[in-house]
Amino acid sequence: LLKQIKTNLTAGLPSMFGFTVFSSIVQADKSGMIPFPTNGEKIKGGHAVAVFGYDDKVTIMNSGPGAIETTGALLIRNSWGTGWGAGGYGWLPYEYVMKGLATDWWSLLKNEWIDTGEFRI
Repeated sequence: LLKQIKTNLTAGLPSMFGFTVFSSIVQADKSGMIPFPTNGEKIKGGHAVAVFGYDDKVTIMNSGPGAIETTGALLIRNSWGTGWGAGGYGWLPYEYVMKGLATDWWSLLKNEWIDTGEFRI
């Protein structure tokens, strides 16, 4: 899945998706660097964002006990306004995708790219 996401992004096709939100997300309030959760960390809910890019070298560290440092992340745009993260943008570790914590992926396409006339739209 991660390979396909990166291929779409390289082709200029952003996507939307949902991910599981853990209590450590507050660590991203100023930096936008969303850490991968530690074992036993509480789930706070879910959230949907748009992804516009990726960087294989971005590292993110959870400040909680027993945390791991992740390398590689997706550049996301949050809906919480420009006061969150880096002007409304942030980074979500690839680990969320690889561990099944980022789901329901949708690619966004211009209607003229897919309008075949078959559906009369």
